[in-house]
Amino acid sequence: YMIYHEHWSEKNNLYIQLIVTHSRYRGLGAGRALITEAIKRAVEKKYDVVSLHTWASNRAMRLYSRLGFVWVPHTYVYMINFAPQLLKNSEIRSFLGDPRNVVFYMVGVPEKVIINGRVAWKYAWRKDNVELVAVFDTESRRLLQIFFGDIEIIVDPPENKPYIEGEEIAIGIKTSKTIPVCLGSKSYLLTPGTHKIRTDAKEKVLSLIHIS
Repeated sequence: YMIYHEHWSEKNNLYIQLIVTHSRYRGLGAGRALITEAIKRAVEKKYDVVSLHTWASNRAMRLYSRLGFVWVPHTYVYMINFAPQLLKNSEIRSFLGDPRNVVFYMVGVPEKVIINGRVAWKYAWRKDNVELVAVFDTESRRLLQIFFGDIEIIVDPPENKPYIEGEEIAIGIKTSKTIPVCLGSKSYLLTPGTHKIRTDAKEKVLSLIHIS
């Protein structure tokens, strides 16, 4: 059985509190099926991510990685799967079909990448020789990059360093389609092309890409 609920402090986060399988049935896919079902329900309930706590020596660690969970830096116990938010996009939802396919069509395990000093995670899916690639920023939980069909969005975030409140920062965004972008309290509708948006530094200024 599995217990899950909304995360107690993070918005749009479905938290898996407990997973238990009988010792006689471990290794037969029960844990995988439970977690995959949690991911499906997260998509259906419009959550952005699924999370859980574990420990490095847990025998289930390899399973979590294969299902798209990654370590949150400096925690050593907290893992997040960023994929559910992708299915808020109608084109991606149509491509993947059943929400559980974010597990079944995933290629390998997420790859850790560093973008301007920020820890990000690169996911890839493949279906019928069509590839979907998405890169998520660990801190904001949002998309930095996505490549899928005629959709190409690349966010060049400011360097990950301390800023004085009110200091101007620049964020570069390249897009192949018209997209909405939220920065702080302001929203922008960006047309295809390359854009540089300037804003004042403040806590959690970067909401990044919301796809719809």
